[in-house]
Amino acid sequence: MRLLVLLLLLALPAHAGRKRAPDADAPEEAPAARAPRAKAPFPDTLPVDLGPLPDGLANASAQACHACHPAVTEAWRGSAHARGVTPALAEAARAAGSPACLSCHLPLRQQHARDLLGSSRDPLVEVGPPNPAWSPTLQLEGVTCAACHVRRGAVVGASPTRPAPHTTAWTDALGSPEACATCHQLTWPGATQPFYDTYGEWQGSPWAAAGVTCQDCHMGADVSGHRSHAVTADLRRALSVLVGVGAPAVVRGGAPVALSVTLQNTGAGHHLPSGSPYTSLEVWAVLERQGERRVILQERLGQTVGDAPPWPILADTRIPAGESRRLDASLALDQGDPADGWALVVEVVRSTDGALDGAASLVQRLPLVVE
Repeated sequence: MRLLVLLLLLALPAHAGRKRAPDADAPEEAPAARAPRAKAPFPDTLPVDLGPLPDGLANASAQACHACHPAVTEAWRGSAHARGVTPALAEAARAAGSPACLSCHLPLRQQHARDLLGSSRDPLVEVGPPNPAWSPTLQLEGVTCAACHVRRGAVVGASPTRPAPHTTAWTDALGSPEACATCHQLTWPGATQPFYDTYGEWQGSPWAAAGVTCQDCHMGADVSGHRSHAVTADLRRALSVLVGVGAPAVVRGGAPVALSVTLQNTGAGHHLPSGSPYTSLEVWAVLERQGERRVILQERLGQTVGDAPPWPILADTRIPAGESRRLDASLALDQGDPADGWALVVEVVRSTDGALDGAASLVQRLPLVVE
């Protein structure tokens, strides 16, 4: 349960206040020679049982897609979708006492060594008997190609496609924002608010009002003109960090100088951060000189989660789309501090359940004049 925010291309059933994906049974206007439109391509719950392979497709692994779709496959290999079950995720599922989260990270039945008993939307879902359809190869592939593109014996695309050596179908639901909601919108039974609300946050944002979709930001066109399957989530595109200092110089032993750090969600069509409620952004303002670091401001943007099912959201300090938050502090140095080499450094770092995920994603460094 302690993973970052991830974008998956599967569709949830409609829920209150949410529009459905395009009607899968609407009449097709394309010529008969084109691939048929897929009927009900997305299931109500996960994991999906692939059933029979499409004629002409050797196997369900992403390896079988690489020959004709090398650019798409390589982009997918570098994405969060391809990572499968990491040790951190396995530990999170163990600590939570529920395998429910595995149904999004491994959305195919063939990826599970044991079947799940109960709905993937229920935190009390249990691990069942051994699964005879289990494929260790598919398990390693996480949200693999077949998770979104293989249904009822056909390879499904987002629009009518050219002829292929395997059976094909299409649905425009695959390219809709609703297609992202299966694993990016979740409310546990008995909860009063969503546990994952990325789709809901987007619905209420200026981006949705302007018709900007999830795919527009996270799956821009690649060099071939197709949707990129790298599924990028770059914090530098989403967040503006504006630093304000109340005086041109800091006087040692003098009055503190006012500092403001304004965080603006200028590029995300949902809250920052979004997705897993165990993921947060840690913001620091630091006085730095020759390796010495003095933290003068520290703030966490994230959610506080209850410790038992249905894991309620107890507090939320994130920044909605198009909004901002100002943090205030002050700069001060002692009379005996050196006068040279000081800088104000503002850093934004992702963390999961309080553990930093790596180096700072955003850094602003301002040399200070010290008198």
